[in-house]
Amino acid sequence: MTPYAVRRPLVVDSSVVGAFLFGEPRSDEAKARMDGWALTAPRIMTYEVANIGMNKIRSAQTTLESAAEAMRAFGALSIEMVDVSPDRLLMIAATLKLSTYDASYVCVAEEYGAPLATFDHALGRAALAYFSEAST
Repeated sequence: MTPYAVRRPLVVDSSVVGAFLFGEPRSDEAKARMDGWALTAPRIMTYEVANIGMNKIRSAQTTLESAAEAMRAFGALSIEMVDVSPDRLLMIAATLKLSTYDASYVCVAEEYGAPLATFDHALGRAALAYFSEAST
């Protein structure tokens, strides 16, 4: 029997997945960040990625057909979508002064003991501060 590698979990946010799906300038970096990991995200990611597509349509950066293709590609990605604890979500959002949307990614990272991949600088700084304090 051949042993297989267990992929470690990585929480990805919509900024990374959106960059990859919509061919943004950091698309290659997004792909490199996601490769080789067991990707995980809060369920809200579906709506956030769709919203990225809608914003690109509104600003004439893409067509409805191209955005729909990106959403089909999103559906084909192997991302485990998980629920978050509402009370924990509220506590983290209040502590970090984040929207509950952003805090949901921190919740999942905390729950899985996993790193968070994001291109959102404010979220990245808040998560780094939160996990730095938690480890001391």
